[in-house]
Amino acid sequence: MPDDPVVVVGAGLAGLRAVEGLLREDHPGRVLVFGDEPHPPYNRPALSKDLLDDGDVARLGYRVAEDPRVVWRTASRVAAAHLTDRTLRLEDGDAFAYTGLVIASGIRPRRLLVPGPTAGRFTVRTMDDVLAVRRALGAASRVTVVGGGVLGCELSSTLCRLGAHVDLVLGPEPVPLRAVAGETVGTELMRRHRAEGTRVHPDESVCAYTGIGRVDGLLLSSGRHLAADLVIEAVGSVPDLGWLVGHRLDVADGVPCEADLFVQGHPEAVACGDVARLPDGRAEHWARASETGRHAGRALARRLRGTTPLHAFRHVPTWWSDQVGVRLHGLGRLSPTADLRVLEGSLHESAVVGYHDAEGLSGVLLIDAPGRLPHYRRLLSQQPERVASASPASALARDEVAVPRALEPEVHRIVGVVTVGRAVGHVVGDGQRLRVHLDVARGGRLDGPPEA
Repeated sequence: MPDDPVVVVGAGLAGLRAVEGLLREDHPGRVLVFGDEPHPPYNRPALSKDLLDDGDVARLGYRVAEDPRVVWRTASRVAAAHLTDRTLRLEDGDAFAYTGLVIASGIRPRRLLVPGPTAGRFTVRTMDDVLAVRRALGAASRVTVVGGGVLGCELSSTLCRLGAHVDLVLGPEPVPLRAVAGETVGTELMRRHRAEGTRVHPDESVCAYTGIGRVDGLLLSSGRHLAADLVIEAVGSVPDLGWLVGHRLDVADGVPCEADLFVQGHPEAVACGDVARLPDGRAEHWARASETGRHAGRALARRLRGTTPLHAFRHVPTWWSDQVGVRLHGLGRLSPTADLRVLEGSLHESAVVGYHDAEGLSGVLLIDAPGRLPHYRRLLSQQPERVASASPASALARDEVAVPRALEPEVHRIVGVVTVGRAVGHVVGDGQRLRVHLDVARGGRLDGPPEA
């Protein structure tokens, strides 16, 4: 109905920018925003750095302009939506009809389903997650971070700076950030992490957690046991779209959108942020969330009003990371298989690294060279068709550490660890059969959780 509100599912950065886009287009109707967390929108990239460092939550919040048309409902999780009927239901039972829908529900952390205790294992996605880690740090001297993507590296660097004994387990990767920036850059970053004091463990996966009632260590794929008082799993994420299942939409890797961010087959709905899967793929970084959110809100407002449609969404992918005392800036498409060339400086100090494909420069990584950012942004903006694509399987987007398929939580569960001679493997069950995945290692025993 025309008098029904626009509903925004997700009260993060993308949801906030979508609201701002609606208001910018003078959308006259009501806007309801539903967010899972009890907090208003806040700056999520600061969690693994500033908040973990000092615990100051006051400076994280974004400025949210007050407008009588907009109602923010925090701590309100959407349970299901019916896109054809344009209705949705909250977990508390409240139901709403809407005239337009903004899908901005974000992601949730992927977990390692390996045997062992769960107490002492953490993920970092929300403000409350980080505050829980900070509380646990008081009684922990040995911290292990699992995952060598952007988040895992940032956490390791911050924890090391705080004085913790930090181990960084990369999974089946030879260097950190290989899937994001390539092996050459990853090798240099690994050198810097080790120089900072982090013990980096390449080509090692977690087979099991040890401890009685609480984690006291990890069994690695090499057969080694790594002592730990606290473990943070940073092994990627999955779109938080369970409330959209059953609409003949393939939402396993985000919401399928047209180039203007409207959901395929549903002209009253747009998607933005981490969940929006455009024709060029899906990506999860701050700039993408901000820009797609604002664009989606404006595009929806124009469609509801029947005015000139907004142009297709285009932008040059941009991300950054603070770790090992430097800032990394990525622009354009950074492929680990690209031809890497140091354009300025030295990898061991500050540098600009160019990523080249068959047609030329497709992206750059600036290592502690913020002053060169405007130049390379202008340069890449001159060829938007080539650099505006996010890889459909963007490793940066998911903070991937090449988690084996056997660890996918929706498909398999590891029910034991088996070693034969010098090989150790995971015993994996999917509810119908068992399979054994072997890695090179040492050992000689069969272990599994009590229920196995």
